[in-house]
Amino acid sequence: MNKKTLFLGIDLFLLFQLVIVIFTGIVEHHPMPTMHAAMGLGLITTACIHGVVLHWRWVGVALQRYQQMSGAARSNAKLVLVLFSGYILCGITGLAMSKGPSHLLRHLHHLSILTVIVAQSIHLARHWKWIWATLMGTPGKAAEVRVVK
Repeated sequence: MNKKTLFLGIDLFLLFQLVIVIFTGIVEHHPMPTMHAAMGLGLITTACIHGVVLHWRWVGVALQRYQQMSGAARSNAKLVLVLFSGYILCGITGLAMSKGPSHLLRHLHHLSILTVIVAQSIHLARHWKWIWATLMGTPGKAAEVRVVK
């Protein structure tokens, strides 16, 4: 398995987790939120591993050379930051609500998940050619990620 296939697999797993967490949040009753909480923790963990650990080099380059990046690359970096922040805020508010629900926490939780849904949708739309090419096994047609030097 090459790096692109691994990243695509993790991306698809994240999408699956996101759908399941949203579904369990809608369907599950508040007295028994264990499935939603467990899947949510798994989603946040996977998102952090994917976003920070596996893409550490990209994060470092983006932070160091932000001013030299093209407009599209800057826009993508901002989107990734919004997406990562949304995941983190959603996880923190979800954990805080387990200690005792409040209206403010519930509203922040819902706002953060809406942010994640919108940002994730935009992120997927921007990278659909890479996703399709990787799925079809034609990585030469997929957009190469290049580090700006």
